[in-house]
Parts: sequence; structure tokens; C-alpha cells
Amino acid sequence: RINFSLSQQQPTMAALIAGAVDIVHRLLNARPAVRPINDPADVVDEALEGMCAVYPHLRRLAGHRVLFRDDVDDFKQNHVALISGGGSGHEPAHAGFVGQGCLTAAVAGDVFASPPPGAVLAAIRKVAGPPGVLLIVKNYTGDRLSFGLAAEEAKREGINVEMVVVGEDCALPDRKDSITGRRGLCGTVMIHKLVGAASELGADLTEVASIAQRAADDMGTMGVSFSPCVVPGRAPSFVVPDGMMELGLGIHGESGFALVKATTANKLAKTLVDAILSQEPGRQYLSLSSGDDVVVMINNLGGTSMLELSVVARSVVRYLVDDIGVNVERAFVGSFVTSIAMAGFSVTLLKLRKKMYAEAVGKAPGRLPLLDHPTAAPGWSQSTAALASESGCRRTDTTPVDDAASNTKQQQKQQKPTSEELESPKAVPIGRALRAACEALVAAEAELTRLDTIAGDGDCGYTFEAGAKAVLAALDAGELPLHDPPALLAALSSLVAVQMGGSSGVLYALLFSSASNVFAASMSGSSSGDGSNAAFVAWTKALGSGVAAIQRYGGARAGHRTMLDALVPALQHLEASLADAPTAHVPTHIVYEAADKAVAGAKATAHMAPAAGRASYVDADVIAGIPDPGAVAVGVWLSAIADQL
Repeated sequence: RINFSLSQQQPTMAALIAGAVDIVHRLLNARPAVRPINDPADVVDEALEGMCAVYPHLRRLAGHRVLFRDDVDDFKQNHVALISGGGSGHEPAHAGFVGQGCLTAAVAGDVFASPPPGAVLAAIRKVAGPPGVLLIVKNYTGDRLSFGLAAEEAKREGINVEMVVVGEDCALPDRKDSITGRRGLCGTVMIHKLVGAASELGADLTEVASIAQRAADDMGTMGVSFSPCVVPGRAPSFVVPDGMMELGLGIHGESGFALVKATTANKLAKTLVDAILSQEPGRQYLSLSSGDDVVVMINNLGGTSMLELSVVARSVVRYLVDDIGVNVERAFVGSFVTSIAMAGFSVTLLKLRKKMYAEAVGKAPGRLPLLDHPTAAPGWSQSTAALASESGCRRTDTTPVDDAASNTKQQQKQQKPTSEELESPKAVPIGRALRAACEALVAAEAELTRLDTIAGDGDCGYTFEAGAKAVLAALDAGELPLHDPPALLAALSSLVAVQMGGSSGVLYALLFSSASNVFAASMSGSSSGDGSNAAFVAWTKALGSGVAAIQRYGGARAGHRTMLDALVPALQHLEASLADAPTAHVPTHIVYEAADKAVAGAKATAHMAPAAGRASYVDADVIAGIPDPGAVAVGVWLSAIADQL
């Protein structure tokens, strides 16, 4: 990151060295912060229970981290249902915006991790009625994947679903070589309010989606932080030296694009607004002219007092009115999308099109009337009292609601394999290889976390460890159908989708699910656990199908600095070996060589520019020489499997 002052004075070499030493010292001595929680593993579920205890109009869907408005059964018959969600740690987003005049339901993932597709699908099934469902998704790979996959499944079930992806971040230039795009930040909340009012007023699904997309195109957000956020139970992911601040930070613990000298609220307001309105090449996201009308949102990132936010609001509004010459029609100040307890704030500007005052969108009026429309969502700063509807739900009624209609559509749990099946010649080598892969991932947690703390949001090691331990637990309990590879792959898909969380969990769920679909057809009656050529073909084709699914839904390709840079070389080596493989047995060195290709591919990512994932938001100089942790993980588990053959 660039270290400079707002006056553009270049720091001395001594100052740079002193700052670097300070950062290293702080990171080495960082410890998990003390927080008023019970157990980090329970913080999300207990927070959702707390929401239901405080706000009697919220109910929880049994078996899922989904909160919905208690009058949904009546509401969905004549109104478009609205669902949003994402990782926890951004409260009041997303559950705090569920209520009359705003969202119909919200889906929560682990802290800073995308919710699993199954939870999103359960939410869709619960709130869907004849008018359909709109998904409002912040532009992060994991969220797009989870909500997108759930939407596709819902469509196959006959549910009318549309999805709008919001990405209004103005911190980074528009990189043509990146598929990641702009991050979704606090502006998403204003879209929740706009479409929530439109739905209440009777707008149809096409109209509601149009309102959301047009608003997303007319807004911009820029943030600043004075301290890192700290995930419960973990140490800080980056350090802000005394007297400095981060510009353009992410909301998941990512450091900003520039480390600058701290300054006054007036100067900082100008810096953030100018960044949003910048017309430099590659940054032309939002333009305002004298006389334009705007809505301003000053968002607390979690650790900034209302006293300070009010000072910031004064500075931002004065700069917009006095220097830019625009009319500030509405200004909202408060905590909307936080980053746990990060000290800092963000500024969001929404442009009001003149024609929006006179030109209604279907049954919905312009943006100001929609923002002013009453809402019971507790997270909205102008909300009405959060009272229970006529259902009679009381604030002491916090029992999760069991939705029978959704449960009947859930996949039935497979019957537990018999001991004979688990001890069969087919099952034993598969179980041994799977156990070795999981144990290797658990052992690699610290290194994967270290790499991701530099190149991402620091959760990669924890994510793989959680998934691996869940698989090991299932192995120990004898629950996995090791004798039946297609069923095993399907079971692994369901397991990691729930237990891993984040985009990694969804990507591996995709890999296993797609692999399961093609495995059976590839076997031609041969034993999948032996070293036969048919087994080699089946596993190779299954891996190829899984890799193709990751590319299709994730959008990344080899060379984008992702897990594919390890998977693709390994797959290509296996496929190239098919023609030369003997008809009876396949030499084990082929799998060893494929594992070596994966390890080499992972190492090569250290010299690639990221084009996908959260690493694409981090300055290239910061991650130079650091391999992609997801690619490293592929080399870890594939090498462990090869060692067992």
C-alpha cells in the first residue's frame, strides 16, 4: 500500500522504516480481543436468537440461519418477497432490515462468510408466493455463488426468482482484467429500503428489480478506518499505525488501498466525496453537477461514536452543498452495515434523477417517497416502532418456526452404511485417502490462515479446517457411503456446503456435486476403489466435471490466481495420461505427478495478479510473492491422497 499524507508530502525513508517496524511489532503481539460473547462458535446463532427476543415481528426458520417477518404467509400472496443476506458481523445488516416496508427475510452466514446455498433456498421456499422473489446480493464471489445457485434451484421448482447484484464501491479503479467487480457496501441498505417500499405499494417483480438495479447504478460508497476489525476469537487481520488511517477498506477485514496520515473531518469529507465523484480514467462511477439532488448515508463501521458521526455528517453535507453545489434531500446517519467494531465510517451518495419525481415505476413512486415510506425494520434509522403484527407474536416468543413445506423438499438423509459396506475392498482405500486429505488440511490451517491474512480476509485456514473436521467426524461415525462414490461425493457436497461456509464451501460443494453426477456413468461396472483403468477414468472425469462447474458458476479461469491454478494443471496431467494408461492398472506415479503439478501451480500464483476473490481488492505489492491459499490447499489435499495410493 502507498504511504502518503493528504498534503501529498512524501514521507522520509526513516518514517517509512519506523512505520513498517511498528506494524510488524503490532502484528506479532496481536491477541484476540476480549468481547462480551459466550463462545465464538455460537456467536451467530445466539445473535439471531437475540434479534428475535428483542423484535417480536421476527421469526427464525428452523434448521437455518434465516429470519423472516412473521406475517409472511399473508404478505407473500400479493407482494413480491425480498431476500438479502451475507456474512454475519455487519449488524444490523442483514436481519435488522427485515420488516414491513423493507426485507421479507434475511439469510446469515458465519462471521464474514457467505451463507450456504441450502439456507438461501430454504428462505426462498418460505417466502415465495405468486408475485415472486427478488434477491438483493452484495457483489462478493461467495454471495453471488450461494444466492445464484439457490435461485437456479428455485427456478427449477417453478418459483419466479430474480437477482440484483449491488456493487457500488468507489475505492478501486475498474480493472478490465478482473472478473470480481466493485464490492457491495452500505449502499445495499438503501436498496433494501427502496424495494421494500415498492413491494408494499404493489410493484411487480420486474418493476421492483428495475428499481433496485437503477438505484445501484446511481450510487457510490467510500470508506475509511482508524483501526482493524477483530473477528471474535481471532487476532486483528491488519494494523493501522498511530496517527494513520486506511482509505478504501473492505468490510470483511481487508486492508484499504492506501494508508494515509489522519486528518480533520472536513478534509476527510472532501477526500471521500471526491473519490466517489472522481472522473479519472477507470473510476468514472458517479457524477454530480451543480443543482443535482442526492441522498447521503453516513455509516458507522462499528466503533465510531454518534458524536463523531454527527461531526462527519456536518462536514460531508457542507462540502456537498457549499463546494459541489448539490441539494442534499435526505441524510441518514447511523450503523447500517458495520464491520464488527471497526473504528471508521463510510459515505454513500445516491443520485436522485429529476424524472423520478414525475415518472413512477409501475405502482411505485420516485426514490424519495420510497425512502420516506414507513418501515418496521429496526435497523433503519427512521423506522417506526417495531411492533408485532396481528399474528400476536410476543417478544418472548423466540422459538424457531418449522416450515413443513420447505422440509418436504429437503433431501432425505441417506441411510447409514453397514459395517460390511465400509469394510469392503472398494471402501477401505477411499476412506484412507479421504482421511489423509482431511488430516493434512487440518495440519495446514495455520499456514493457510497466514497466507490469507495477507492476501484476503484471513479465514481460509479456518474454513478448510472446519470442513475437514466435519468430514473426519462423519468418517469416525461411519456415516459416509465410502462404498458408493457417487453417493459419497453427493454427501460431501452437502456436508461442506453447510460446515465450511464462505465461497470455498460453495465452490467445493459445486465440485463434489458435479463430480457425483458424472461418476456413475463413467464407471461401466468397474470397482471405483481399485487401480483399474476404468476407475482412473471415472475419477478423472468426475474431477473434470467438478472443475468445469467451478469455472461455470464462479467465473474464474486458470491464471486468475485461484484454486483453479492448482486444479487445472493436475486435471490436465490426469487427462493426458488416460491415453497412455494400461488397460489393467494405472501406475500410481501418475497421481503423484498430478499432485506435483498442483503444488507447482499453487506456487506459481505467487507471481500472478489476482483477478477474482477478495485478493483482487488488495494492492498487488502487498501480495507479491504470496501464493493463493486456496490453490495451496489443493496441493495439500491432493498430495495427501497420492501418498495413500
